[in-house]
Amino acid sequence: MPVNPGKLKHKIEIQRQVLGRNPETMKPEYNWSTFTKAWAEIMQPRDRYIIQASAAHQEKTVWFRIRHRKDIESGSMRVVYKGQPFKIEEVIPDLQNQELMTLQCVGWDHENSSSS
Repeated sequence: MPVNPGKLKHKIEIQRQVLGRNPETMKPEYNWSTFTKAWAEIMQPRDRYIIQASAAHQEKTVWFRIRHRKDIESGSMRVVYKGQPFKIEEVIPDLQNQELMTLQCVGWDHENSSSS
């Protein structure tokens, strides 16, 4: 089944952590840098998933569905949508058609979300 491009209508930015230096202290530190931008379909889980989800994540869990790529990783990357960062918890490939992939994300802990 071909991709319906009309569903991929939200522009997201995927960022990765890069090692840099604090300009004042010259100590190494991680900053966020734009890795790529993509069009996405945004889905928020409902029904059974919400019941099974932990209370801490149920309102913050968001799925971003994008065209398939092999270079997106969980852990060291995040999605930024409308200025809001989301931690990529899992990258879920479309095993049947390999045209799309889903990024399972949660709202980022704002204390740890320094931007570049």
